[in-house]
Amino acid sequence: MKGFIDRVFLLGFAFKKKENSLWWDKYLTGKSAHLICTMDQPSWYYHFRYGT
Repeated sequence: MKGFIDRVFLLGFAFKKKENSLWWDKYLTGKSAHLICTMDQPSWYYHFRYGT
């Protein structure tokens, strides 16, 4: 996961450093993402076990 984040959120894509500042410009402001999680079990078992 760390390697994925390091490669996706690169300087110039997700943010840009400001000259002579500790802060940066954010390029992904107002964007959203979806996270897809897979599991090796039937959905009925997941709902039974975790109650969701």
